[in-house]
Amino acid sequence: TGFGLFFNSLATKNSSTLTNVLFGNLLAITHQQLLNFTALLLLLAATVVFVFRPLLFASVNPQVAEAKGVPVRVLSVLFMVLLGIAVTMAVLAVGTLLLFALVVTPAATAIMVTARPILAMAISTGISVVSVWA
Repeated sequence: TGFGLFFNSLATKNSSTLTNVLFGNLLAITHQQLLNFTALLLLLAATVVFVFRPLLFASVNPQVAEAKGVPVRVLSVLFMVLLGIAVTMAVLAVGTLLLFALVVTPAATAIMVTARPILAMAISTGISVVSVWA
């Protein structure tokens, strides 16, 4: 990452775009982007609510879920698409470097605290929100 920034600064183009991608720029987000993010957030939430039970089943035990007729492969692709949309929205605000820490670390910490999936999601969300505010 450091070398990428260094070589980009040597180039004749402006390096602010690369810096914004790496570190984010909360002040550069427009009102229209906030409206788009809200619409995408509602779409993401509705999709997750719709596929929550089969997705949870496929995540906990994919072999049994597939044997019971749950479309595990379709759910995996859907989850990756949803994750991609969430990451694309968040990278503008926090950047790619901080985004990785906000996606992986809270979830890993929550799993260490509890084995209950819904409680782990709540703890992970809480850790992420507190981390951003701090």
